[in-house]
Amino acid sequence: MSDFVQYYQLRQEAKLLDDEIKQLAQAQPGKALQLHQEAATLYQQLFQLRPDSYNANRYIHHMRKRGVNEAREASKFARKVADQYKDFLSDTYFVSEYVWSIYDGYLKNSRRQNDSFVEDNENEETSVQVSSKDLSVKVEAARRIFALTTEAFPRIRTAFVICKEAKLHKRWDIVQEFGHKLQPETISTKREKINGRLGLSDYQQWLYAVTRAALELQQYDECRAYAHMGIEKYPDESLHFQRWEALAKIRTGDVQGGLDQLKYIDARFPKQWYIQGDIAQVYMQLKQQQEAWLWFCRAVSAPGDVKGRITLLKAMCELLQSQEEWQATYHHLLLVWAIETAFGSKENYIERTRQKILALKKAHADVLSPLPDDKGTKAPPLGKVLKLCRIIWQETLQTATPTKTGKIVQLNEQQQFGFIEDEQGNRYHFKFSAFVRGQPEMHMQIKFALVESFDKKKDRMSVTATNIRPQKNAQDSISN
Repeated sequence: MSDFVQYYQLRQEAKLLDDEIKQLAQAQPGKALQLHQEAATLYQQLFQLRPDSYNANRYIHHMRKRGVNEAREASKFARKVADQYKDFLSDTYFVSEYVWSIYDGYLKNSRRQNDSFVEDNENEETSVQVSSKDLSVKVEAARRIFALTTEAFPRIRTAFVICKEAKLHKRWDIVQEFGHKLQPETISTKREKINGRLGLSDYQQWLYAVTRAALELQQYDECRAYAHMGIEKYPDESLHFQRWEALAKIRTGDVQGGLDQLKYIDARFPKQWYIQGDIAQVYMQLKQQQEAWLWFCRAVSAPGDVKGRITLLKAMCELLQSQEEWQATYHHLLLVWAIETAFGSKENYIERTRQKILALKKAHADVLSPLPDDKGTKAPPLGKVLKLCRIIWQETLQTATPTKTGKIVQLNEQQQFGFIEDEQGNRYHFKFSAFVRGQPEMHMQIKFALVESFDKKKDRMSVTATNIRPQKNAQDSISN
């Protein structure tokens, strides 16, 4: 059989397989995967008989569809033949398959591909340990993609994967490098629903990445410029842009301006523990320890997983120690030790905390009351010491928010809000969700506290009632 006849027969078989794969791709992906293997073998033979860009790109296509290892093999093949046949790089189909073989082999299955740039629960003790070598391989692959193509879609997907990987390593220089490689006007602003909720657009994700990278790289003017863009474009979702702008102000000397902005964020948006932690840290910088302690207590008392707040807890330990609050220091160090042990921190962090506890017990044995089962060798149960610390935090918060008394004078059952009038005749808005116990009723005598909030209708700061509960012995004496 002549090479021409053999080539023609193989080409016909390959074309039939291509057509069959298209038909099975959605209905029978398992069967399609098997056919990709057969097709790859056919196109490999075709390329050997006639080494043109079409046979090469079809071989690469079917190889990369088979899995990660095959995609890597395909990308190596593409690189080799591109070096040998320079004109292949002028074939857009070949280049496209080359690019996607790199992406599928080295980037597509990145384990943190869906991470956000705005998470704030990472710290040196609990962050995921990832291989620097693995990151280097991915960065090299990403740079090759950018060198090969000017098409927006693969460049955007590549940049996002690399930026999110680099974030894990706190390699903000890499985040900035790939963020700056993208042209903002090519990035989609379209938002899609994910599990019933409106997700972030690619443009928002990009803006988050470059803003935070600029902040972490101490490029504060650039950070504030990007943050301002985010605040203007997404005013109702500008919490993180506002935060990064505030931190940039603080780090360039405008401490009061940054503090005011952080407080505005705390009132304007749903409460976030890391914003309250930022405020506490600013008060520490201003040497206002009482205010700092109050905001620390708010931050660590907020709902959510306590393990990400270990940095705040360590700062609280230092503050308590400076004020010679030895018993409270002891309880908070135990909590840090318990968190580090429970969530698998590095051994040197765990041991360092244990040694601090032993030193504290030795230095202040005359005033400390250690836990009965504290032998200094094993961390206490997390729930036990968390409960002890929460008692301290709640005492602080209760003291800081004086209780007022009054009565309910207006209710809107449909929209779940109402108004309270205090004994001086001042009126305060409240939401039904602010009731700690019971349900609101007209003329009900209640106790409540006040908290700063943002009035969206009036676009200004306001004060609302919170922590509302019926007065004792007043439930049955509703005044008319």
